[in-house]
Amino acid sequence: MTVFKPGTALSQYTIVGKLATGGMSEIYLARVNGPLGFTKFVVLKVILPHLLEKPKYAKMFQYEARLAAMLNHPNVVQIFGFDRSDEVHFIAMEYIDGQNLREILRALVERGQRLPRSIALHLVCSACGVLEYAHDFTDPSGQPMKIIHRDVSLENILITYQGRDAGGRQGALLRQLSFNKEHINIHGAKGH
Repeated sequence: MTVFKPGTALSQYTIVGKLATGGMSEIYLARVNGPLGFTKFVVLKVILPHLLEKPKYAKMFQYEARLAAMLNHPNVVQIFGFDRSDEVHFIAMEYIDGQNLREILRALVERGQRLPRSIALHLVCSACGVLEYAHDFTDPSGQPMKIIHRDVSLENILITYQGRDAGGRQGALLRQLSFNKEHINIHGAKGH
């Protein structure tokens, strides 16, 4: 496994910390700095080195980056780019200041609470809506792409602190449940 230490540079990005490891990639919080004090936090999804050696997986990773970059929906993490640096392939994507649903549910159980039915229904409807958007998505010529998300999981449903949809209901969810950034910590870094 590749573990980039905080301060490691990948292209224009500086690693802040590791967020998670999946079956195909590692996820890092990173920062990009620009002139006049410009700073933006992003997430870097780095393909695991042993998979990069297999052309099939390298092509799958590149295809994922191209495909995800075409999607534009308020409940889809935005893709900023795909890059290579010293034989490392990575996707730069939007940093979500919030928590994943698995961590929220775990924290609720620890507090002896349950997710209110109205919030659970809202989350299920939002997830179904974005899956429908992806499935109905068409390429520039109008041909259906019939995208199927193959990793729908509680870890991949992210809830922001500030709200993501037009009504801000997801941000209100964390406030309603009395969560703030100090309540939940994922692998040493907040959100992703």
